[in-house]
Amino acid sequence: MNAYFDGSKLVTAPEIATMPDIYLREYSHHVFRDTNLSIWTIDSFFPLESGTDNYFVAGYLGQTVLGRGFVQTYNKQLPAEIVARGFLRTTANNLRFPPPDAPESDLEAHRVGEVWSGALWDLRILSGCGASTSRCPAADRLVLDAWWSTQPQSDATIGRRFAADLVQRMRRAEGEERAAKMRAAFAGRGLTF
Repeated sequence: MNAYFDGSKLVTAPEIATMPDIYLREYSHHVFRDTNLSIWTIDSFFPLESGTDNYFVAGYLGQTVLGRGFVQTYNKQLPAEIVARGFLRTTANNLRFPPPDAPESDLEAHRVGEVWSGALWDLRILSGCGASTSRCPAADRLVLDAWWSTQPQSDATIGRRFAADLVQRMRRAEGEERAAKMRAAFAGRGLTF
């Protein structure tokens, strides 16, 4: 029912081969893992990586919703909540980061990853790219540079460090006003630093 990269090729069910958002997301797992291997030792890393995958795939395709075809194809095997909304994830969201003491279901990696993808989409919009614009070089560079520089130090602070690095990079590239708006966007999602 899924796709995965086996180290040399993308392996996917035939139905998924017609769903670029699904197979591109799986390939992006491979790319981001291999560009920053040290970070994979951090437990709280996966939500950040998942959100980054969502962000880049949605941006590349110029669409905010991912997984519509997947939900239509596999609706009998998916939770009712996902089937009801009709897609797996969206980058155009106002979701908030859950507090550490939230129920385990709220801390699930893909769910928190969707919050990250929304926060990164905020950065994209602040950089002047429209929601349906394919690719956004200014924002994409900021995210990639922050990704490559994130180091494993503390499980509890990885998200805050990544977000703070993004805001600093935005300040240098796009000025104080946009950086302050990005910091406020993170705060609006429950992430302060």
